[in-house]
Amino acid sequence: PFGRQLIAGTSSDFAIVTIAVFAVFALLLAVPVDIEFDAAWPDTGANTVIGRWGFGALRFRLDNTKDEPDASGQERAPAGRSRAAEGRDGAARFFAALRKRPFRRRLLRFARSLWRAVHKRDVDVSIRAGTGDPAETGWLWSILGPLSAWLQTVPDCRIALEPDFVEATAEVRGRGRVTVFPLQILFLVGGLLVSPTIWRGVARRNA
Repeated sequence: PFGRQLIAGTSSDFAIVTIAVFAVFALLLAVPVDIEFDAAWPDTGANTVIGRWGFGALRFRLDNTKDEPDASGQERAPAGRSRAAEGRDGAARFFAALRKRPFRRRLLRFARSLWRAVHKRDVDVSIRAGTGDPAETGWLWSILGPLSAWLQTVPDCRIALEPDFVEATAEVRGRGRVTVFPLQILFLVGGLLVSPTIWRGVARRNA
């Protein structure tokens, strides 16, 4: 009997400690984070992100520096495929999946939820995208064109969308300041990652 009581007590204490740890973790993630950024993708060589958590109690900074020059004074080229080539391949895969209506609807629902969750201040973003096929790029812009016009009306936010009818590409450049609640963002991203619709779209593209 004593052994059973000891095991039961240990299990109960472990459950209490686990719940307490998760509660503290969730509480920390519920504190807003102010993020100031100047970044680009896929060319991430000069990205800068400054974050402030807990109303300035904790501050962090993320910088990407370019490759150091070699003895001749020239920058060393990155090994393997260039980031631009990887960006083109990623854009082609993404746009192919985007043609699937369920995938597109789920992604748009996520984008709307994420847009509402992010508190934006003085944000300036430019996006250039193309599928590599002029006809498909025109189809894509039949969807993004009205969205681009609506984005011009958002206060404290300037977002420019530009089509590329020549190459398959997706390039993003932005700067500004936003406030996010990490717990809310994790909830939205987690819902997207476990969505069967998203995985079916990716699987069909890779099949």
